[in-house]
Amino acid sequence: TDPKGLKGDPALTKIQEALTGKFKTPTVIPDKVIRTLKSKVSVQITSAGAITSFKARSSGNPHFDTAVKQAIQRFMPKEGGSARLTSVPDNVRAAINDRKVTFVFDGAKLRR
Repeated sequence: TDPKGLKGDPALTKIQEALTGKFKTPTVIPDKVIRTLKSKVSVQITSAGAITSFKARSSGNPHFDTAVKQAIQRFMPKEGGSARLTSVPDNVRAAINDRKVTFVFDGAKLRR
């Protein structure tokens, strides 16, 4: 979602790519099924690019939902994650932290 006019912002694209890049597609989900699954995620991030918390809407598939959670946790130091979201401008971070921006894990666009 994009109520702050950030649609197409390169920083959001980089964040989306970083998050989905850490997604490991569960092999127990058939290709035909995975293409139908989506989960929307909102996150809280620090100025250093770490995620401090997140909320994810269920895709309806517990294996997919677990994989989404694990991808996000790779950016959460308190969960042992060491990845960071780099170069997040203050206005973009503020919109993300205000939960006005969500990121989508779309099974049709994720690679196996």
